[in-house]
Amino acid sequence: MRVVGNPVRKEIVSAARLARIDPLGFEARADQIFILGGSQGARALNEFLPEVLRELDLEAMGLRVLHQTGESMRDAVEARYEALGVPARVEAFISDMAGAYASSKLVIARAGASTVAELAALGRPAIFIPFPFAADDHQTRNAEALERAGAALCIQERDLDRDAMVQIIRQLLGDEERLRAMGEASRSVGKPEAAAEIVDDLMAWLEGAPEKGGNHGSPQGVINGEQNGGADEEKSPLGVIENQSVSAFDEEPLATCSLERHAALRSADAYRPRTRTPHPKPLVLDGSEWNFGAKSNWLC
Repeated sequence: MRVVGNPVRKEIVSAARLARIDPLGFEARADQIFILGGSQGARALNEFLPEVLRELDLEAMGLRVLHQTGESMRDAVEARYEALGVPARVEAFISDMAGAYASSKLVIARAGASTVAELAALGRPAIFIPFPFAADDHQTRNAEALERAGAALCIQERDLDRDAMVQIIRQLLGDEERLRAMGEASRSVGKPEAAAEIVDDLMAWLEGAPEKGGNHGSPQGVINGEQNGGADEEKSPLGVIENQSVSAFDEEPLATCSLERHAALRSADAYRPRTRTPHPKPLVLDGSEWNFGAKSNWLC
């Protein structure tokens, strides 16, 4: 078995290429703190962080706030920022996640598998506040993997303290060298090519499997000539983020994979960064906006 990491959406792959080609230019455009609670939002983050950010003079630092709340708390959080006098953009849901990550100097987020994998692919410094009731406490394990790499801080929800968090954020934002080092550490463990790796391995197995008989039901049993359990998980911290099937794709499951689909994937920019030129697809930088191909770009 070979651990390749969690697949990330194609816009993240495109942004990750740019981050690797021009890391200094990529960092220079980061001008916001991004609070990310996941698709449903995170009540603890929604209630706690506006009070924290009030204590920071973000405008003097040239920073803005983007806060993704989930639908149910968007209006309440927006009203709270207004009452506290903190300029913030509050969104229930964000379509262009690649653009949001790319513009962020610091991300404060839960630690689900997709979030951690995408942040690592792009090399974003982060403070993770794991969801305390996640199955087997897997979000803590996710966050600690990046913390051990020097890419993030992990703070348990039960330990949240306003004054302590203000100090942590202020110290991070005031230390450009530390933020840069955290970003590099994050990028070093990122796996933006995980989807391509999965497709290549599965198609290599399908193309090499006997027409009749054989071990058709267990492709991981023949990858690299190893049996299950042959991988050293410690070598790939992002590969053990969460127990997910190797068929997990954003667009459609690999269970439907065919030779025709594989050919299409191999030619798609999102899944073939290793064999193409650095810019196979234009990465539009329109004024102050990032545009990595999402259907809508919310950035102002």
